[in-house]
Amino acid sequence: MEAHTKNLKSLGFSEKNTNRILSLLPNHSELEPTQTYWIDSIERIIENNPEKNFLGLDEEPREKGIIFIGSCPNGDPVAVDLNDDNLPVYYLSHEEMFDSPIENIMEEVSKTIEEFELLVQKGTMPFDYFEI
Repeated sequence: MEAHTKNLKSLGFSEKNTNRILSLLPNHSELEPTQTYWIDSIERIIENNPEKNFLGLDEEPREKGIIFIGSCPNGDPVAVDLNDDNLPVYYLSHEEMFDSPIENIMEEVSKTIEEFELLVQKGTMPFDYFEI
């Protein structure tokens, strides 16, 4: 657990938000390697948020406080905004990721990460950026 806390803090999560997100993350060993998950394991989150060159994006999402936490079933990234202490959740259009600034291809899907998790459990989340 200590290593996970350190990893999340290295991404820019505050102490409070580190504890919030850790309570929602699935166990990595229980995930199917080829499947996408709305909220990934800490291992996948760290892998999907390298310090440089994520998906070849020119503007680094981490520098803007955007952290990828999972993926929609169609492959659109799911992200949180660390600039807002509520941790709102966004979908990003993977079709437009390389043609537009990141803030132009983000759509908010929930005001908090806890609300997002609840909507996922209920099965009421849009499956795609373009469904929002």
